[in-house]
Amino acid sequence: MTLKLLIVDDEPIERQALQQILQKAFPDFQMMQAKNGREAVEYALKEEPDLVLMDILMPGMTGLEAIELIQQKGIECQFVMVTAFDTFDYAKSALQLGVKDYLLKPTTPKEMTQIIGAIAEKIIAEKQQKQQFEPFIEQAFVSQLLFDAMDSVEDVLPLPLKETTSFAVLMVTFAEQVKGEAVLKKAQQYGVYSGVLYEQRRPFIIPIKEDFRQETMRVAKAFIAALEEQHYSSVAISSQIPSLEELSRGYREAWLVSGVAQRVIYFEDYVQFEPMEADWQAAIDQLDWHKIRLLFQQMTQQKPLAEAREEAFQKLWQVHIQLHQLGLEMGPPTLSFSDESQAQLLKDIFQAIDQLARHEEWLKKRQESDKMQQAKTYIDQHFSEDISLETLAAYLHLNPIYVSKLFKDKLNINYIDYLSEIRIKHAKKRLLEQETSTKEIAYDVGYRDPNYFSKVFKKYTGYSPTEYRKRALAYDEI
Repeated sequence: MTLKLLIVDDEPIERQALQQILQKAFPDFQMMQAKNGREAVEYALKEEPDLVLMDILMPGMTGLEAIELIQQKGIECQFVMVTAFDTFDYAKSALQLGVKDYLLKPTTPKEMTQIIGAIAEKIIAEKQQKQQFEPFIEQAFVSQLLFDAMDSVEDVLPLPLKETTSFAVLMVTFAEQVKGEAVLKKAQQYGVYSGVLYEQRRPFIIPIKEDFRQETMRVAKAFIAALEEQHYSSVAISSQIPSLEELSRGYREAWLVSGVAQRVIYFEDYVQFEPMEADWQAAIDQLDWHKIRLLFQQMTQQKPLAEAREEAFQKLWQVHIQLHQLGLEMGPPTLSFSDESQAQLLKDIFQAIDQLARHEEWLKKRQESDKMQQAKTYIDQHFSEDISLETLAAYLHLNPIYVSKLFKDKLNINYIDYLSEIRIKHAKKRLLEQETSTKEIAYDVGYRDPNYFSKVFKKYTGYSPTEYRKRALAYDEI
């Protein structure tokens, strides 16, 4: 793996000597030079080096000032000070900034290559680990969008999502023996963002650039082709979603029609819309029982008995599916099919609705009494791990959508914000430990990407981790 190394020194001879020593020991390194701190910042922003060898005293901007500015810009790299000044204050400041080593000039080529080699090995190991975690980071990110946590990820949205004006949610239902790695590879190829697998279903977000049907069908066919033909699977596609804030609706639509006995099914084709279909969907999504009763009453009055009975059964199934997605398991809805009038049908419908509503209320009270405390305890004990909403939901034996709703209803906060607050609380304590770098702290509190950790930390505290540490340590010394 090729690493980028930036040598910063105001003496041309020193820069050239360092480069010759290191180029001989590490021929694969991509070497760059900067003659002062300001030029070092410009190089860092443009080239994003992995390792910087930094002198301290240089005209215009010191090496320590340059390091602090580079870190504030969110550039992820390691620093080694190479200086002739053996001063405690300099060394202390360097340690507070997370500098990996402090070498005094003159240093031998052997000592230099040993230290740089050890740091390079750690950088390569971290890069390899990050590559392994990237799919999981993407899946957690997508899940946050699908479960209404837009405000917690809007600062780190990939450019294709920021620049897209509409989207589709595509849900692949896999046969039990199919894991779907081939589909994930196709998703990368087509610029599609993958969510977390749940109950043999994996959601994907498709940025729509031109024609909705054409683009979604192209991706769906690619997914189907990537799966083994002997294993049945299906692809369900939501309606066209006009903004990222409404992706949760797309998720519900795709889930609703997923598993239908067709290879590819569109929500708009499956659900037969009437003029009041939007009202139906809103009432069912919110489990507004009063509104649901009114809509059933309106429907039975407007349609012939046989047609009203058939549609009533379909609508009751939609309510049942919504309850299932909220983690409320119960038997399927039933109607007698022996009604002789609309009035009798409506009476049977209301009895079925009352049964569903009572079951929801009973289960909610039973679950919510202790599930919230279980969730908080689990997060307190596992905040440093990759605990996505799906991970927590699996631990609680609940549906992720229901867990998300539980946090909003009980704590008036979404799940990712609660988890972030816990992690930042622990990170603030760890930042008082001068010997621990901010990158180590990021990993220790559950962030695999130090840059993202810095953005989240600043969002909740108003300071970057480096700024917070300096302020906290300065306050302790007063």
